[in-house]
Amino acid sequence: MSEKEESTIPGFNPKLVLLDKENILRKNQTRTIELIFKVSNHHNGYGGGIWHPIQVGDYHTLSNRIQRTAIIDFFLLGSILIMGLYHFGLYFLRKKDPSTLWFGIYCILISIRILLTGEKYLERLVPNSYKPLTFLEYISLVLLVPVFVNFIYYIFPEEYTNRVRKGFVWVGYLFTLPILLLSSFYYTKTTTSIQVYILITSFFTIYGLVKATLNRRQGAKTFLGGFLFFFVIIIHDILHAQLIIESIPLFAPGLFGFIFSQAAVLSMRFSSAFNISENLSNDLEKLNSSLEQKVAERTLQLEIQSREIEDNYNVQKVLNSILEISLQNISLNEQMDKILKIILSLEWIAADKGSIFLKDKNSEHLIMISNFGLHEHLLSACAYLPLGFCFCGKAASEKRIIYRNQLDEDHNVTYPEIEPHGHYCIPILYHHNLLGVLNLYVNEGHIRIQKEEKVLSSIVNVMAGIIQQKWAEEELKDAQLIAEKAKEKALIAQKETTFLNEFAKTINSSHILEETFTMAVTELFKKIGADLFILQLVNPDKNEFFVRCSAGYLTQEQNLFLTMTIYPIKPEAGTPYLTFSQKRTTYLRHAGLLMKNSSSRFDTFFIEKLKLTTIFQIPLIVQEDVKGIMHINKFGGLNKLSKDEIHFCESLCEQLAIAVNNSHLYELTEKERQKSENLLLNILPEDVAKELKEKGSYEPVLFESVSVMFTDFKGFTQIAEKLTPQELVKDLDTCFVQFDKISEKYNLEKLKTIGDSYMCAGGIPRKNKTHAIDCILAALEIQDFMNMMKSLKEEMGFPYWELRLGIHSGPLVAGVIGERKFAYDVWGDTVNTASRMESSGTPGKINISGATYGLVKVFFDCEYRGDVAAKNKGMVQMYYVDGLKPEFSKDKEGRVPNGRFWEMYGIP
Repeated sequence: MSEKEESTIPGFNPKLVLLDKENILRKNQTRTIELIFKVSNHHNGYGGGIWHPIQVGDYHTLSNRIQRTAIIDFFLLGSILIMGLYHFGLYFLRKKDPSTLWFGIYCILISIRILLTGEKYLERLVPNSYKPLTFLEYISLVLLVPVFVNFIYYIFPEEYTNRVRKGFVWVGYLFTLPILLLSSFYYTKTTTSIQVYILITSFFTIYGLVKATLNRRQGAKTFLGGFLFFFVIIIHDILHAQLIIESIPLFAPGLFGFIFSQAAVLSMRFSSAFNISENLSNDLEKLNSSLEQKVAERTLQLEIQSREIEDNYNVQKVLNSILEISLQNISLNEQMDKILKIILSLEWIAADKGSIFLKDKNSEHLIMISNFGLHEHLLSACAYLPLGFCFCGKAASEKRIIYRNQLDEDHNVTYPEIEPHGHYCIPILYHHNLLGVLNLYVNEGHIRIQKEEKVLSSIVNVMAGIIQQKWAEEELKDAQLIAEKAKEKALIAQKETTFLNEFAKTINSSHILEETFTMAVTELFKKIGADLFILQLVNPDKNEFFVRCSAGYLTQEQNLFLTMTIYPIKPEAGTPYLTFSQKRTTYLRHAGLLMKNSSSRFDTFFIEKLKLTTIFQIPLIVQEDVKGIMHINKFGGLNKLSKDEIHFCESLCEQLAIAVNNSHLYELTEKERQKSENLLLNILPEDVAKELKEKGSYEPVLFESVSVMFTDFKGFTQIAEKLTPQELVKDLDTCFVQFDKISEKYNLEKLKTIGDSYMCAGGIPRKNKTHAIDCILAALEIQDFMNMMKSLKEEMGFPYWELRLGIHSGPLVAGVIGERKFAYDVWGDTVNTASRMESSGTPGKINISGATYGLVKVFFDCEYRGDVAAKNKGMVQMYYVDGLKPEFSKDKEGRVPNGRFWEMYGIP
């Protein structure tokens, strides 16, 4: 004992100490005995010191008590150890039951704990061994639970799941970790946790044993009683260890009682096993006693079976021989001849003649296809036998075996030389369908046996399979021929369908009739070998035929005749009129005589010029309306066409008719579209019209620099009053048409005319930098035109208009207005100023603004007018244009630009 752990020697050392009471009392006047215990604890976390009360008494009494406890402990130790070794022996004798192994381990661990706990006999035997013995004490306590769980699981595996068993086992293994890794002071603190783990495991065990008892498992009730007793002992010892109750440990006696219940269970199991073994022994003895009788009976059965096997083998050999014949590549009649010879060669049938009949597929008769040894009269009389006639006919009609061992009234075929005999007539059936009859001639008085009839039935069944197979092969060959022809037709039809689909796609994607016609001609050339094709269309307005397309080896003269000759749709047109009026295909393979009598120029051309002898014309019909006729022919005459070929040509021409109709509709649509386009371009600029068609609208555009020109006739009202409306419109039209031409020449956009006013602009809708120059050049040419017209009118004595013309340059907005009647127009101050230039000008002069002058002064001589008052505009600078500067003019008048002008034209 020490206050320091290093100098302390731990241990439990129960002692019996002898006290000399009289001697102590004499020395102590107080008449009391004082006991002093010195205790230190550095190695047991559960607690040190004196755990149980000190017992004081007579030496002999206490000594006897200690000896009695030791005797009981070692008795239990020996009993439990022997029981453990006994269970080990059981396991090694019968390893199929692991429960004995686990129970043996459990007993060994309990034996170790008897030596480690209580009086701690091992510690007395090995002094100063506290640490290893404490380690063994705790490790054995923890391992008791996993070992017991495995034991109880293998005793009653149906009541405990393997997953739960593994859970309890691994928890026990986890409790060993602090014992293995930590010092005794720390792992002894887990005592309470281990005890809780033991209690939980005990409840789990009781739950399983109750289930086993309810399920009436063998020994479960006894096992449950023993474990409940043991469970009470466990609770007692845990309370004792926790110092809750004052008692002595009862674990070893409790386990002994539990082991006793286990021994009772084992006894019941062994007793049951011995009973089963005894019953089996009795059964074996009885079996041996009756074995000799059974051997004799079995020997007899084997002899009978051996004879049957031999007979069956012989029959099987016959059947195999017949089956081998079926594999030979010969006709059915030849196969039946060989089979009949095999049957007649069988000694146990004793037949020397026979015949084989097959049922006629088209009538109720039997046809003899094979025979052997028959009289000539039978060969003729029985060659074609009605069903129900004679023995063979009856067997066929009634579909049953007919046996006669002599001739009787049912034998319908007789002749003078007939010999006495009997008959075996066996119908040949396949799935109850009559195929034929096997007819065997047996000796008169022949005795029929069951084996004989059974064998013949087996042979006939094989013959039925051979006949059916042969017929099936013949039908298969016929079906294959039909299928091959059908496959060829299907492939042709597939190719035709594929082409017609592609042809239809071409028709839908192309409106060019010539392309469609060429595609059709190419396919017809491949299909029927034709080399001359003429597409003759109908003009419904003029009621006449005309040739649209042709293909073939035609001369230029023949081609010209076809394309230039037009036929009225009348009977005089010949065969085309016949095809047109009947609305169906005309096909005459030899039409020479018919065509020679025809007065039609078209038919005559075919006979005399082209030397054709065949007519093949297909009307092109769309909705009961004949659109044209397709002429298909060949120089020297077409080969004879099949129905399928004619049908293909008609199908192709149905598609071609659609192409003709689509092409006609497309041409009409294109004409109308072109008319609409031209009208639209007369109203709107080309770019504006294009955007309007594509988008449905035209966004207004701001132009930063544009030149606008206005013209107006002076004295228009006075002169117009002297003219008729027709003359007035004619004169105006003459002027404005010329103005349009001049405007187009100089890239000016005509905007509108209002009465006698004309308005155009340069630099729209396409922007350019020469718009002012273009307007001046156009204005000069317009003024020259007006001067010329005035001179001509005055020479004729008619008054004529004089033209005021004004130009201004600047920004404006251009756009389209209206929804039904479109109009391309411009807006802005530039437009108003240009109008004032015109109204402020002088007839016969070109009046421009200062803005325009700034853009054209390099090229033109201009006369400055000064600031001129303009309506609503105030004072505006104005200029008269006299003409091109001399250095830029070809003529003296300054009207025609020279090369230098065009070199500098467009240079900013």
